[in-house]
Amino acid sequence: MANAALAGGVAIGATCNVVSAPLAFVIGTLAGALCVLGYAVIQARLQKLCRIVDTCCMHNLHGIPGLLGGLAAIFVVPGIVGTQTVGIAATILLALAGGVLAGFVLRTTGTKRAVYEDNEDFAGIEA
Repeated sequence: MANAALAGGVAIGATCNVVSAPLAFVIGTLAGALCVLGYAVIQARLQKLCRIVDTCCMHNLHGIPGLLGGLAAIFVVPGIVGTQTVGIAATILLALAGGVLAGFVLRTTGTKRAVYEDNEDFAGIEA
């Protein structure tokens, strides 16, 4: 529930100074619903299809709502279509490149065999 509320804030961030309160509510509600859909459906499919794990919830909490907010800005802010489209494309490319690089680093330096497997070196040590 808390992540859905945060997703609303992520989505409205791009247009918070130009939209009315009812439109902000609609954008936030859509972002929250997409966030929940991401956790319930999309995340499991990504894990199965691409063999990736989103442990920090970047895709569902920031990626999908951020994309929604960027697309909403195209419809809300006049004359921003070209710039916003280039910005969205650049952001997606940078996110994919950063994810691939991080995945490569983790794959080459990691020792875990299973997703979410705790570090066995610290088993039994309490914080």
